[in-house]
Amino acid sequence: MLENKLLKNFSADTFSTVNGSQTLLERKADLVIIDSSIDNLPFLINGRKKDTEVVILDSRFDGIEQITQAFRKHNNLGSVHIVTHGSSGSLQLGSSVLNNELLDSDRFAIWSEYLAGTSLLIYGCEVALGTVGESFIRRLHEVTGANIAAATHKVGNSDSYTNWELNYQVGESFTVELAFTDRAIASYSGTFVGLTASADPTILIEDEGTVSTLTFALDEAPPAGGIAVSVDTGVPGALGNFDILPPPPQATFTGGNLVAGFADNSGFDFLITDQTATITVPIFDDADADGDTVNDDVGVEELTFTVSGDDLDAPSSFTLTLADTASQLGGDDPVDDPVDDPVDDPVDDPVDDPVDDPVDDPVDDPVDDPVDDPVDDPVDDPVDDPVDDPVDDPVDDPVDDPVDDPVDDPVDDPVDDPVDDPVDDPVDDPVDDPVDDP
Repeated sequence: MLENKLLKNFSADTFSTVNGSQTLLERKADLVIIDSSIDNLPFLINGRKKDTEVVILDSRFDGIEQITQAFRKHNNLGSVHIVTHGSSGSLQLGSSVLNNELLDSDRFAIWSEYLAGTSLLIYGCEVALGTVGESFIRRLHEVTGANIAAATHKVGNSDSYTNWELNYQVGESFTVELAFTDRAIASYSGTFVGLTASADPTILIEDEGTVSTLTFALDEAPPAGGIAVSVDTGVPGALGNFDILPPPPQATFTGGNLVAGFADNSGFDFLITDQTATITVPIFDDADADGDTVNDDVGVEELTFTVSGDDLDAPSSFTLTLADTASQLGGDDPVDDPVDDPVDDPVDDPVDDPVDDPVDDPVDDPVDDPVDDPVDDPVDDPVDDPVDDPVDDPVDDPVDDPVDDPVDDPVDDPVDDPVDDPVDDPVDDPVDDPVDDP
C-alpha cells in the first residue's frame, strides 16, 4: 500500500493527515504536489508559502494513483499546484506519464469530484506549448472541471533565464498565485526540465554491420562548461559489442565528447556541450573472433543504457537488441503460419503452412502455393498422397511411384509399401531402402 508513504509531514501545524482534526479538513486546502525528480526538492519544500500542504510523489510508483489518494484526504480543496517535469502535452507523475491518451481512461472520474471549480496550476516546462499542449490542457479541464493555468515556455531559473509565469489558462479566469514565496522563486536554481535519451535503430545485427545513433536531448542548452553524464549498462564487457574506439570503423560524436570508458567496459563518461548530442556507433562484428569472449556470437542480447548525471533532473534509458544474424531474431512467412517456423523459409510462402517448415517442405501444402515447393505433385498432398504420382518427380516423393524415381524415395518399398501404394514399384530402387526389397 502507498497510503502511508504518500504524505510527508513537513509542518505539523499546517499539514492535515488521515487522523487530522475536522477543523483542518474543513478549511480550503492549498495542496502542493511535487515530483521527487525535481531539482533541489528540499529548497522547494521549505520555500512554499505558509499554510500550503505538501505531497511528494514517489518516483517508484504510479503518480496518478498517489495523487488520487491525496485527494481523498481533502474534502475542500482551494487550489492544487503540480510541480514536475513536463513537455508539450505531457506531465511526469511518479512512474507515470500523464498525456492526452491517458486522459481518455476512467481513472480521472474521481478527480472531478475534488477539482471541479478548483484552481489547478501546473509548473512544468512547455506543457501547454503548441496544438498538442493546448489540446492536453483543454482535455484535462473537461475531465476534471478544474480551472487550469500552465506554461507554454520553460518554467524556473537558470544562468540566463527566469520565468515562472503560467501564461495559458482554460476554464474560468482566475488570478494565478504561485505556491512559493517571492524569495524562493528568486533564489531557486533549476528549471523543470530534463534529458531524453534514445537510439535509432534499436535492433543491431552483426553480419549486416548495423549502425545506431544514440541521441541525448536536453530540454535547455547546457552551461558553458557542458553537462557531464554517465552512460551505463551495468554489464561488464558490454562495450565490446560496439566499435567505439579506433581503429575504424568507430563511433563518431556530435554535440559532445567521449571522456573515458569505465574500467570494466560496462559504460562510459560523456560530456554534453550542445542541447542535442549524438553518438553514431556501429555494432562490432566478432564473426572471426577466436576463443570465448563475452560478446562472441552468443546469440541475441539486450542491453539497457541508463544516462545519468549530477546536473540532470532524472535518469533516462533506452534498450538495444543485438544479434549475430537476422535469423536469430526469428521470423514467420509474410502470412502468419499457424505454427512458428523453426527456420525461416528460403522462399516466402504467401499462404499458411499447416506444419513447421524445416526449411524444405517434405510435402506440398494443403493449399497450393503460388511459389515453388520442393515437392510438386499433380495432386495436393495432405501429407501422404492417396495415390501415386503417374510421372517421375525430379525430387523426393513421400510415397513411391509406379516408375523408378531418379532420386531417393523417402519411403522404400518392401513388397507392400508401409504407406500403401496401390501399385508396387516394378523395378528395384537404385538406392538403399530402410527396408530391403525382396
